[in-house]
Amino acid sequence: MKQPSTSLVSRIRKVKGQVEGIERMLREEKYCIDIINQIHAVRRALDRVALLLIENHVKTCVKEKLTQKDQTNDIIEELVQTLDRYLKT
Repeated sequence: MKQPSTSLVSRIRKVKGQVEGIERMLREEKYCIDIINQIHAVRRALDRVALLLIENHVKTCVKEKLTQKDQTNDIIEELVQTLDRYLKT
């Protein structure tokens, strides 16, 4: 990705606010289940950012590299490794 997408930056700012909210909840000793629910929301939000980045990567970088025959195996292997790492979380 050449330049960060405005929507992705906005999403990350929202996640940052959510994480700060979790920190506040911990300091204030809020109900554990409420904190866990907020952690789950942050994880989902980060998953969405990651999926949008993967989509953008495939539509731009991967597509471009596939037109360069000497780059095909490398870009496919990189994508497979990235997906493997991501899906193991």
